[in-house]
Amino acid sequence: MPAWRLNGLCPSVESAEVYGTALELATEFQHHLFDTLYHAVALHTPGSTLVTADKVYFAKAKSLRQICLLEDFELA
Repeated sequence: MPAWRLNGLCPSVESAEVYGTALELATEFQHHLFDTLYHAVALHTPGSTLVTADKVYFAKAKSLRQICLLEDFELA
């Protein structure tokens, strides 16, 4: 279960599963761990979507879902 801190103002996730997923994504897509951490958080957070301007990573990871290009993002 994620650990929420700072009274919900700035949530953070501390989960071995998230880090494991980020490592798997970095290895599978040969991409920086720094970038894959954000996507891993989205994948482990129901209803979340990573909004990215990184077209290279998006092309590699779009099949996993929960990712959207910034240029295609629209607030509901």
